[in-house]
Amino acid sequence: MSALYTKLQTTLKQTSSLIDVSELHGFFTGLLCFKDEIKLADWAFQLGEEIEPSEETQQAILVFQKLLDAIEEQLKSVEFEFSLLLPSDEIPLKQRLQALQDWCQGFLYGVGLSKSRNDRFNIIEQEFVNDVATFSHRLLNDCIETDDNETAYIELVEYLRAGVFNLYEEKFNN
Repeated sequence: MSALYTKLQTTLKQTSSLIDVSELHGFFTGLLCFKDEIKLADWAFQLGEEIEPSEETQQAILVFQKLLDAIEEQLKSVEFEFSLLLPSDEIPLKQRLQALQDWCQGFLYGVGLSKSRNDRFNIIEQEFVNDVATFSHRLLNDCIETDDNETAYIELVEYLRAGVFNLYEEKFNN
């Protein structure tokens, strides 16, 4: 996924956004797991220009609408095609963990914007959201490049991927 990650990161940097592409992907995923209909106004502010978007931002909106649509299609797929948008495995582990932490923070933000104050999480949702909250601020503690840490990173990414599928399914079971 490194070529797509790099391309989207470059597109995002052409806007005045303060987030990176992993965080935006997490944000979109959080919205999709809990919100029935997502409108441009639900996310375009993430690109940083709310009043009069520049030409670059208008182009970015088109690109990121396609990303949002692609994520939704992946989540609907019976082939379990969804994956987190993160840097490639050639990137140092510390940078990948930072991107994963950003993804988790974006996911939580998307969930927060999707659920109203009076909405309650079911047990499955609550457990997963609590785990994501923990991951959103604890991933970089004592990060050393080892085979064990690399394996833990891979397992964590897979856990998040599977959890997202479960949440997305729960949305339709409630």
